[in-house]
Amino acid sequence: MQADAVGAANVIFRDRVFAFSFTTEAEPDRTVTFYEHPAKTERRDAARPMPHQLFALIDQAKEFAALSEQYPALVQRIERTTPETTTLAGDITTIIEEVFRFDDEDALILRVRFENRGKHAFRYAPAQLEVRIGQACYPVALTDARGEVPAEHAEIVMIAIVGNPDGSRGDISIKNTFSVVVSPLP
Repeated sequence: MQADAVGAANVIFRDRVFAFSFTTEAEPDRTVTFYEHPAKTERRDAARPMPHQLFALIDQAKEFAALSEQYPALVQRIERTTPETTTLAGDITTIIEEVFRFDDEDALILRVRFENRGKHAFRYAPAQLEVRIGQACYPVALTDARGEVPAEHAEIVMIAIVGNPDGSRGDISIKNTFSVVVSPLP
């Protein structure tokens, strides 16, 4: 293809016409994906993602950098921010490194770093983790956390939350200030 090539195409999809114009670029993107978003009323009653779907979202979040470089069209539906929000509680520092939003699933995936500055292992129950946004606490839908951070070490965990605590759609923005509530086990 010539360096200064141009082109155009009209596409009819679902009784709508889309007009595209094309130019050559140094980094080509050869994928066009059409997403249908159901009406808000339909989406409110949609089933929550199953655990295997949440694991897939966690994997996409973990591999976001590679996916965005190699398959940029695949990550277009993912919102991402790097808040670096830090919370100190005793010997544990909690840092929210990244937050990913998957709108179709109404899910957020948080990449969280737990740093244990103490002389003893910090044990916690992964199923008891909560994500706090303002005054609201959201239970963790799924996490890859092990439940223990060795003394003077750090651990990266991925945490998924879905919708509102009452089961309704949350539409939670990644622009919120997030913190993770982690309670020590005896």
